[in-house]
Amino acid sequence: MNQIPEPGLYRMTNEQYHAVEAFSNTGAKAFLKSPAHFKALTEGPPEVKAAWNFGDAFHSYTIEPVRFAQSFAIKPDGMSFATKEGKAWKAENQGKIVIPKSGAESFESIKAMGNAVRTHPTVNEFFPDKNNELELAAFWQDPTHGFLCKAKFDILNKAKDILCDLKTTIDASPQYFYFQNKAYNLGYHTQARHYLDGIQSLTGKKVKFKLVAVEKKYPWAIKVFSFSQAMLDLAEDTLNAIKVDYKNCLETNSWPAYPVDEFEIDIPAFKKGGKLTQIIE
Repeated sequence: MNQIPEPGLYRMTNEQYHAVEAFSNTGAKAFLKSPAHFKALTEGPPEVKAAWNFGDAFHSYTIEPVRFAQSFAIKPDGMSFATKEGKAWKAENQGKIVIPKSGAESFESIKAMGNAVRTHPTVNEFFPDKNNELELAAFWQDPTHGFLCKAKFDILNKAKDILCDLKTTIDASPQYFYFQNKAYNLGYHTQARHYLDGIQSLTGKKVKFKLVAVEKKYPWAIKVFSFSQAMLDLAEDTLNAIKVDYKNCLETNSWPAYPVDEFEIDIPAFKKGGKLTQIIE
């Protein structure tokens, strides 16, 4: 699906969605580095990392079971690809992403996390639900600049006007601020603002955005997060600034990388204030 779609909500594969060049949250994050990084993102497939495969597998198992069966293969414990049985299994599942049956970041973890999502009392208020629309692709025209925007929603509950996005994490506890810092650093607030803008543009509705953070280890703890208006306002300011530069790049067909001047490395700001305790994910 390379043609430009009319504004609206669509069901399409990830390949069809990514084939449409438009302003997205992922693109906005790349543009923050430089316009050249945005252009590189749109001209080729994104870099694939093992952690992405785990997150994608969890996402698919939980809300897209058909795609999970088509895209992922569960490797039996103890199987060696050097054996006749292993070679046959590998050939049969060629093209699929292989995930281990047990152990850290395995199918057993994915299954337990998915079950935790389905039985969580807060999440259960809007998922699973017959009113849910899963994996909808949205396309709309930016009201200020006129260029095409896009997003792909995990869960849209039309009856309760809720947009929900699933996230995996090593720590979802609200009191230790790990996930809150991760949400800021990875631009989850700009994702929320971008998605909310898309829904309002297409439907005229102001919906609520929720993040469901699911821990990757037992006891598979879950916390549902939302964003304050101050965070959404900050995201709006960030997106507006990016959109001005993006519009200029579109008009000039110029996509520069970093500024050419020299940059002096100084003591990091967090080191000036003392020691930093960081959880590595």
